[in-house]
Amino acid sequence: MPKPKTRVLMPINPKIIKEASTRKNLVQGLKNLNSLWKRGILPKDLDAHYYITWLAYSNGNNAGAARLLGIHRNSIHHFLKKLHTKNPIQFRKILTGINQNTDLSKKVKALYDRARLKPHFSNAENKALVNLWLMGMPRKIVNVHFYIWNFQKGLELKDISQKMRVSYRTIIRLRTSLSRPGSPAKKWLESLKVNKKDLTFPRYRRRSGSI
Repeated sequence: MPKPKTRVLMPINPKIIKEASTRKNLVQGLKNLNSLWKRGILPKDLDAHYYITWLAYSNGNNAGAARLLGIHRNSIHHFLKKLHTKNPIQFRKILTGINQNTDLSKKVKALYDRARLKPHFSNAENKALVNLWLMGMPRKIVNVHFYIWNFQKGLELKDISQKMRVSYRTIIRLRTSLSRPGSPAKKWLESLKVNKKDLTFPRYRRRSGSI
């Protein structure tokens, strides 16, 4: 008995990811994160923008977005359910009303603004974030970047833990990920040229020479 054909969900334009995945866009995206952290924005505040980007890229197809992200579609449904509770919004209807030749970053901003989500992003901030997501940056890497930025600003373990609302152990795990060869954190944040010894809290530096 022949196997059933697998349904392939095609994105709106595969070239969009290729165009977004440049070193220049990565560097610009990381600089943009610095500006967002300076404004008081937290990594969790970017979750909605992350999901909306992939929904827009998938033409509002929930299953397609989930497949591209490698997650269960219920995760997308949970996000949309939460969003609909706060602001009634129909992604496909809005996408249909947007010119299909419109740049994807503009589509994302239209969806994001239509949902009246916070925080607000400028056109430049929105585009920089869209490029980061499209090139495949995991959301967890954003947490690591947030840790680095705050540490370099002089914050201690306790301060960063309170800002991120996570345990000390989680913060230490984020820091440790920077020292593992081939780790996603080391790959994505290589351009920052972070010295792992410089990211060791004083009290831990006395106990150990590495993070």
